[in-house]
Amino acid sequence: MKKLLALILSLLIAVSLFGCAEKTDDATTTGDSNPENTATPAAGTSSPEVKTTASTDDVKENQLPIVSEPLTLTYFHYLDGKVSATMASNEEIRCYQEMEKLTGIDIEWIHPPAGQEAEKLNLMIASYDLPDLIYTGWNGVPGGPHAMIDNEVIIPLNEYIDQLAPDYSKIINDESNPDLYRQARLDDGTIYMFAQISSEGHRINQSSLQYRQDWLDALGIENVPATIDDWEEVYKLVKETDLNGNGEKDELPFCSYGTPNQWSYSFGVNAGTWSMDGDTVYYGPTSDAAREYLTYMNRWYTEGLLDKEYIVTDGDALNTKITGERGFSYWGILSANLGTYQSAFNKTNPEAKLAGAPYPKADDGYQYRPVASYIGGSGTAITTACKHVEEAAKWLNFAYTEQGHNLIIFGVEGESYEWVDGYPKFKDVVTNNPDGLTFAQALSRFSCGSFSGAYVKDQRQFEQAVLTYDEQRQAFEAMQSGNVSDAIFLPPITRTKEESERYNEIMGEVDTYVKEMFDKFIMGSISLNEFDIFKAKVENLGIEEARQLTQDAVDRYLGK
Repeated sequence: MKKLLALILSLLIAVSLFGCAEKTDDATTTGDSNPENTATPAAGTSSPEVKTTASTDDVKENQLPIVSEPLTLTYFHYLDGKVSATMASNEEIRCYQEMEKLTGIDIEWIHPPAGQEAEKLNLMIASYDLPDLIYTGWNGVPGGPHAMIDNEVIIPLNEYIDQLAPDYSKIINDESNPDLYRQARLDDGTIYMFAQISSEGHRINQSSLQYRQDWLDALGIENVPATIDDWEEVYKLVKETDLNGNGEKDELPFCSYGTPNQWSYSFGVNAGTWSMDGDTVYYGPTSDAAREYLTYMNRWYTEGLLDKEYIVTDGDALNTKITGERGFSYWGILSANLGTYQSAFNKTNPEAKLAGAPYPKADDGYQYRPVASYIGGSGTAITTACKHVEEAAKWLNFAYTEQGHNLIIFGVEGESYEWVDGYPKFKDVVTNNPDGLTFAQALSRFSCGSFSGAYVKDQRQFEQAVLTYDEQRQAFEAMQSGNVSDAIFLPPITRTKEESERYNEIMGEVDTYVKEMFDKFIMGSISLNEFDIFKAKVENLGIEEARQLTQDAVDRYLGK
């Protein structure tokens, strides 16, 4: 029966199971359509810093090597694109080679072919032909890790972590960080994985409002717009000014890659999905605040302040509009957008300068912006097939010790980094690779700490890997400036198997309908006078039941 259940489960597992924390940055654990589900401290407060490694003053440090005789563990782990660009396996990464020498444990890596990750894991689960360790995004499994435990695919880890993984235990049991404590385990207290844990820098959502500073200067505007109304006034000026000097008024004040729901934060709502009012969940897209947001976007679309091609604009098209000297502003990622665009401008137009803006201020005075959870559901679990659970737990714990952390994050001292005034600074082989590798590709030859695995991310790595240009550092500071709050965003909840099944049944139709209607409202093909009709249709599709399922999960997360 267990195997039959597992077979049924495996057929449902989606490719999204393999989402890396670097991509979502993080970090949704709910299965919602919005990737910006976040922890929710009080408005205007900041979360405590993650302690990178545990203090060993009051715990017994694991001894190295872990085993007296060589031991091999099998590890299912997708092969990141940064690795596959120059290597055939994680076995070639220097940090893992050094870990084998230090621990005495050899890892036999099982890398499924790119694009076949879900299929290969499905087959393993269906046949119970399991490796010792599996790294994946566990909340992508229907029913979440609960189902994997119930079907005897992975094992609960509480007793092993308490007894054999003191460094990891110290981190996830830090009483000063209740959010991290909750996110490291299921609602019933079960610890099921050694998690990938974000640092504060990685938690801050890397998407921000970015713009051409040189164009703003050309308009004679000294202060960065503070509210959505301020931005609208600037956009009107951009529309009527030949800032690119081509003799045409073809500038695009705001460019968007899909529906620009980030602007809804200016109205105190997350219009793309669920929002929070205190501890109460409500559906953002049908709120009065969402109606107001859509009113603005419709006006911008009509007046040409919002690029009228936004609905068909993909990443490549956005790149062309910005680097092609037409786009003034956009919501973008620090590395993938701002860094890429500034690098291109440095070659084609050195006078062009990008900048990041603080999040626009809402009427209540707060600047709402998402913050990723400490733990987004990605990590390494030990399977029921593992015959060396104790050794596996100790090996995984090594990444959370100071020695293991530095190795995983920075690579091998003297090869990929060196200590400069107490700071782990990457060497030229990473920052200016002689073979022409990108920073990420070069670092991946030494470290796995830039993509996937079980470890704590490090702010010092983030500073060197992401904040390459002065423009990126300025933008990162701007994103954190002001009276910022993440109070409107959903915390990183975990639904039960039954909740997930019913929730997905409802929201599949709701999400499709809402996306369609939002674009129609923005483009004016349907009048906003019909918003109440839209709201009624969403209610008829069962949104209140989905809301209650979400509220129940939030209440569990908050310990209610």
